[in-house]
Amino acid sequence: MTGVDSAKINPVKETIKLYAKQLKTPTFAGYENVVRQLEPGDGYDKFLCQLMKQEVIQRQEAGQKRRIKKAGFPVMKTLDEFDYRRLEHVSESFIWELASCDYITNRQNIVMIGNPGSGKSHLSIGLGMKACYAGFNNSIQQQT
Repeated sequence: MTGVDSAKINPVKETIKLYAKQLKTPTFAGYENVVRQLEPGDGYDKFLCQLMKQEVIQRQEAGQKRRIKKAGFPVMKTLDEFDYRRLEHVSESFIWELASCDYITNRQNIVMIGNPGSGKSHLSIGLGMKACYAGFNNSIQQQT
């Protein structure tokens, strides 16, 4: 023997892991977690639905992380952390309207002009983070 007890290897589980890898559905390999959460009367359709739901959630989270990394934000900032009292000519409600990302679907840009320390970078990063969470790729262009 090679040190691995052949009685402990389950060929069905190993085949499921292999198929999950080939189909690029990594959460399917963790199907046992879904089985533990099912109620005794739940059928195969409920099992499959829960398994697919986990895959969708995992892919969304991975996509968000990938978009945030690709955007190359110098630091992580959110709109929730911003002190809106610093704004002189823009209302907080307008910023939250921008956070809906409608400007992206309308193919519009945002230009922020202001003195140093007025919060332009913080707002830019916060809006960029919202765009990443909404499924958009983006970047910040700073001009001097």
